[in-house]
Amino acid sequence: MVDVKADGKGKIGDLRVYINPQITWASKREGEWYEGCYSTGRICGIVSRPQTIKVKAFTLKSWGVNLISPLGWQMIKEEWTGYVARIFQHEIDHLNGKFFIDHIQNPDYLHWVEKNEFPLYRNKQAWKNWPKKYPLPLA
Repeated sequence: MVDVKADGKGKIGDLRVYINPQITWASKREGEWYEGCYSTGRICGIVSRPQTIKVKAFTLKSWGVNLISPLGWQMIKEEWTGYVARIFQHEIDHLNGKFFIDHIQNPDYLHWVEKNEFPLYRNKQAWKNWPKKYPLPLA
């Protein structure tokens, strides 16, 4: 599931279901942003990812159809940029057995963030110079 209205600053509003999503193309232009995950708890970090991607997946034609019937599904191909592209990449990584941590090589980019510090971490890009580091996992 991906909220395609999410902007990384609190805006949400259009949660969609994607079945077996695949990234079919990714731009060479990348951008850095912080990521966190329920799977890693208080560990967050700065991850560089392609800024634009193309995704293909199955989705429901409508919510009122029989889910077992192949007539209820349709193949979609979409292009996403920015924060939504990042969400797709993060979630597809999970489907492929990866975490955002696997993309981090710079030890300064992996952070420990206490629950009460998340608003500060997110606000005004404090994540760029976060003082609390977390050790990189051994390869």
